[in-house]
Parts: sequence; structure tokens; C-alpha cells
Amino acid sequence: MSGKNKLAKFRENETFGCLLQPSSEDMLAGVFPVKGRWNEDVFHNDNPIVLELGCGRGEYTVALAARNPAVNYIGIDIKGARLWKGAKYATEHGMGNVAFLRTRIDFIRAAFLSSSSPAILYISLSRLLDIRISMDGDEVSVNSLFLSYVPDMNKSYSPLFSFEAQII
Repeated sequence: MSGKNKLAKFRENETFGCLLQPSSEDMLAGVFPVKGRWNEDVFHNDNPIVLELGCGRGEYTVALAARNPAVNYIGIDIKGARLWKGAKYATEHGMGNVAFLRTRIDFIRAAFLSSSSPAILYISLSRLLDIRISMDGDEVSVNSLFLSYVPDMNKSYSPLFSFEAQII
């Protein structure tokens, strides 16, 4: 399939069970049935959840999921044609610990309850955003965390830091 064939990719995206594509209207209205139920409704386990914001094609998301099957990974991006690659790979390889959410990053509050506290181990941002998270009661800018952590893609996955975060 051609890299530019977006319409075909959008159609195929509709067939991937691991790719959730809520409408902007639903996200703005807070109508997202999986909110707070990711483990129950998507992953069907109690494993911890890691988010990758701005995941693009999802290569890093699926690579981490392959190396860490006891952890659930959610790649978030707005571009459906990009998410197609990761969703297709995860589907073809039966990766039950991978999901993708097609939405704007500033809508993530509508997708996660603050009490679900996903662990954020890696953040990929293609543009500067003012996203703030709470770490142990202190508000922290995601941008400053991103600038301080760049993983070595040639090594086995070993995070330089991890923390429990709540979306505020």
C-alpha cells in the first residue's frame, strides 16, 4: 500500500480492534466509554498502562510492548494514516498489550480518569505543547521531562526514569 494512500488506510483503520477513534465532539463532551476502563474493556488484564504521546507510526509503542508483555501500551496520535502502521503490526502479530488512540493530545483528560494514573515512561512530541501532569502533587511540564530524557534506541529497553502520573 502506498505511503500516500490515506483513504485506504483510514478504511483499514476501522477494522483494527486495537485502534480507538473517538470523534472530537465525543471527546469534548466527555463521552468516551473506555474512560477508566482500559484494563477491563481493551486489555482484559490488570497490567500497568504506559502512554506514548505523539506516537506517530507506533514503532516505539509496539517495540516496547514486544519487550514487556506484562505491561499495556497506548500510543496516542491525531494522524490516522500514521497510526495505521502500528495498529496493523499489532493486529497482525496478535499483540494484546497494545492499543492506539486517535485523538488530540489535549483531549487525553477525556480518555483517562485521573485515578487511573498511567505511568508515563516515554513522551514523544512533534511540536511544543503545554501539557502538564501531576507527580506526587507537584505539577510538572511534559516538555521539560521530554527534553531531559531521550532513550537509546540501540539498547534494550531500560527506562532512565519512571513515575506515577495523574492527568490534571
